[in-house]
Amino acid sequence: MRVPHARSDRRPARFLIACSAAMCLTSAVPAQDSVSKVSGPSGDAVGPFNLGEQSNAYIVDLTPLVTSRGSRYLLGPVLKSSKVSTAFFNAMPSASAVSATSIVAPYPSPSYSLWNAPGAGINGNSTLNDPGIEVIPGSASGRQLTLAMGEFDTSDGGKQYNGVIAGVVSYDPTEPARVYVTRLAAAVNGTNANDERSFFGVGSADATGKVYFRADSLGATGTNPINGNNYFRINALARNPGVINYIDNQATGGSDSGATNWILRRVTTTTVNPPACAAESLAGRSILLASNYSGQFVHENAANTTNTTNTHRPGTAAQRGNVSYSSRNFLPASQFGTAAMLTRTTSNEPTNSVSVWGVGAGGSPVGSLKLDLPLVIADLEPGVNFSSEAYGVSRADAFNGYLSQISFRGGNGPVALGVDQPGRLLVAASVDAGASAVDQELNYIAVSRTETSGPTEWVLAAWVSNLDGKPIRSASGLPIGRLARYSQISGGAMSGPSLSSPAMDSAGGLWFIGACEFFDRLPGGASEFNLALLRGAYDAATFSYTLESVIEEGDVFFGANSSRDYQVRRLILQDGGSLASGSFYSGAVCQDAAGGIDPATLGPRDGRALGGLAIAAEIVYDVNGDGLFEKVTGPGGNPSSPDQEYFALMFLSGAACPADFNGDGSVDDFDYFDFLNGLFAATADFNGDTSVDDFDYFDFLNAFFGGC
Repeated sequence: MRVPHARSDRRPARFLIACSAAMCLTSAVPAQDSVSKVSGPSGDAVGPFNLGEQSNAYIVDLTPLVTSRGSRYLLGPVLKSSKVSTAFFNAMPSASAVSATSIVAPYPSPSYSLWNAPGAGINGNSTLNDPGIEVIPGSASGRQLTLAMGEFDTSDGGKQYNGVIAGVVSYDPTEPARVYVTRLAAAVNGTNANDERSFFGVGSADATGKVYFRADSLGATGTNPINGNNYFRINALARNPGVINYIDNQATGGSDSGATNWILRRVTTTTVNPPACAAESLAGRSILLASNYSGQFVHENAANTTNTTNTHRPGTAAQRGNVSYSSRNFLPASQFGTAAMLTRTTSNEPTNSVSVWGVGAGGSPVGSLKLDLPLVIADLEPGVNFSSEAYGVSRADAFNGYLSQISFRGGNGPVALGVDQPGRLLVAASVDAGASAVDQELNYIAVSRTETSGPTEWVLAAWVSNLDGKPIRSASGLPIGRLARYSQISGGAMSGPSLSSPAMDSAGGLWFIGACEFFDRLPGGASEFNLALLRGAYDAATFSYTLESVIEEGDVFFGANSSRDYQVRRLILQDGGSLASGSFYSGAVCQDAAGGIDPATLGPRDGRALGGLAIAAEIVYDVNGDGLFEKVTGPGGNPSSPDQEYFALMFLSGAACPADFNGDGSVDDFDYFDFLNGLFAATADFNGDTSVDDFDYFDFLNAFFGGC
């Protein structure tokens, strides 16, 4: 068993002392953290066609998490996917999204279920779960954001089930570790698992509880299959829990007509991509923003009505992939945020540019900016000497994150957008170093920074070469690992991509999944290779990024609700040659800071710059406490194991530690000095050597605790 972020290379022992003294490390209760009372793949995930499970409300107490560089976050599995097949614990996740903003709103549910014992949970079947106790929020309103998760499964009858789950997450900013989740079955693709009438591609979410997705039939064999290309918006908080909202060719599109907006209907002249949305908190209504295969931008100019244009990308010949959206304004005429797409300057060139535009009234494009990918970009992190020249002089690099099924089944935007504290536009996307298939695992993340006056500069935030990869750092700044090629994880069975698309937080920090090599982890000093969720901390002064490991495959967390440890067994990156729909994209991060804090007041490494992040993972519960985390199903599974595995949408949000006395987002020697100086002013020089340093800290502890 590997317990995350407790190794000496990540946090010195005295940091543990400081945090314990300041009560940083509190008990936590992750939920939808539950295990079934019954062993085997029946599990306790709820069924999408069960009328009693269309809406569930429960509490999630997030687990403290410390990254390899000492940044602090809160983590928990907030949404399990649905139970469909009898052979597996629950369905596979496809694309997921988080609302770009958070809002202050009344708690959506009057009460929420809370439990702290194995066997308790939200499933209404008493043979699977015991009920929790009902808890009423302590205030009328909280900070609210919305998660959307697509899911799919090949049922026992061989048909493909598709569903969309909405999770409305609310919390009191004074108690950020406790979140109140309202889980709603937004839509399904038939009346039962064998009645496939449509197929979905998520999409996006708005903080008000609305979720967006694309729908088509693509060979569906069920009754009354939907026709053509379609866009839907489901107001999850308006869902009638007594109705299963199946999507087909009926007049209203969805059987719960009161919660279903059919925005684009039965288009057969062109293929459309999964949609983004402009924030209702900015625009007064949530507005669909999307693209199609005719090179057009699709926007909801009036409620449930769309318009198309190609004025969003002047100076280009073609566009690729899905629309990306940021709630930040940069271009002068922009009112409701900024949008972007990958583009081509000429039709026979690789995808070598990013077109950026402002979002105006009705979602219309206002102003534009074309950013061309340079052939040579350097990594400006101090002490790192790497340039994209290392990939070769003659090559055709191309932005990625849009290939294969992504443009149909979800993957909400390959371009990360944001604005830094001085007001400069930041744009980031993942690149294939060389456009041929053999080079797909040689990736880098390129970031542009544009001044309001116009000049643009570029930097490498992450990179993987044939022989090396960008370092992953500890709190002391030493490399604990590096980015690696995907074939090094798969044992050569599969190659690339090695990096997901990036997402951006309120401080310009970049988040992505990457293949990694971690040094000296295995017996004999061998390296360990696995996938990890990484953050690149943005340094505005040097225009550089420093990587830290946040969640790694194999990390173990304690679930106090289930009273059992769970292991993050698998993160999702690719599905054989392209990014998987269930991987990580720009729409996976809320760009507000945690609790609605002004991001301008936060230090560059303060975890609170992250207002919320969603990442799909397979987690395995150690039900019998033997430390083995044995899967029951799938290749190598042990059918007699009492352990339980589930696919879940993990929620990560920012946190502050009381021991961060100088508020720079990390806990280090400077915090000790500030603590001593603040507490004792000029008398902090305990050893009388006329300076305040580590030795004074040790002398203070020895005096305070009577020697040790």
